[in-house]
Amino acid sequence: MLAYRHACPGCLRRNDSTEYRAMSIAQQLKAPMALLAALLLMPLACLAGSEQCGPMRMAYTSQAIPPYFMGSGARVASPPGASIEFFRDMAKANACEFTLERMPLARLRVSVDVGLIDASFLDQPSPKERNILRPLDSKGQLDYSRAVQVSVVVFVRAEDKAVAAQDPERFLATGVLGVTHGAAYATELRRRGYRVDDGANNFLLNLEKLRLHRIDGFAVGVHSEDDLDNMMRASHGARIERLDRPLMKTSFWLAVHRDYYNANRVQVERMWTWIGMHGHERMSDLVNKYKHQP
Repeated sequence: MLAYRHACPGCLRRNDSTEYRAMSIAQQLKAPMALLAALLLMPLACLAGSEQCGPMRMAYTSQAIPPYFMGSGARVASPPGASIEFFRDMAKANACEFTLERMPLARLRVSVDVGLIDASFLDQPSPKERNILRPLDSKGQLDYSRAVQVSVVVFVRAEDKAVAAQDPERFLATGVLGVTHGAAYATELRRRGYRVDDGANNFLLNLEKLRLHRIDGFAVGVHSEDDLDNMMRASHGARIERLDRPLMKTSFWLAVHRDYYNANRVQVERMWTWIGMHGHERMSDLVNKYKHQP
């Protein structure tokens, strides 16, 4: 038992005989038992450490898109918007600390990929991505049950709505469809044959282009199809109206950098699962809260 000198430097050797004989049995056992206790507790300490969520650097658009993102520029507004409250709820439910950063929409994907930030909500993977991870199902495919579902709706001038509503695809195929610069669904709309103008770098500029007849419709992603109706009526009255049928549906995931995922695998998986279990209902509640704010 006293052969632990190298493992336990404080223990006595047998040939330290004078002091050794003077020690009680309890004293002789004390140091080795302390070492044994420490060794037994080490796995528990490691396990506890693995449950701690590393601070997440989360980025979102610097554009104002009420009710999802309030205010514009680099500052986080107060209140911040339904989407940011949604993220805060998700992080809080999983005991994760985070910081928020705002940047132009077109910079979000590349900023996650190169590790300038840890996470953002992004749509389908781009072929250029190398380090961005999204939740996968049991077959290794993108897990749509843990995504945020988005409808892409179109706003048109009121005088065009009657014609546009009869055949939206045909109406928009012969005109120009405005999309905010950096919007993820612009590529898919082009693939479907639409003439897309994504030169405007914010929501309000596209509405102005629509009013001035520079574009024939403005496409924007929403959680529920009527989420922006109140804002449109408040700012434009009856001059701009939404087409009843969405142009397309798409999905967004909490997308994280590979290094952050590897360091916080358990917590990231829990956040993805939280979105799948609570995401739609919680987002609906938050959007409704903002709809009724003055």
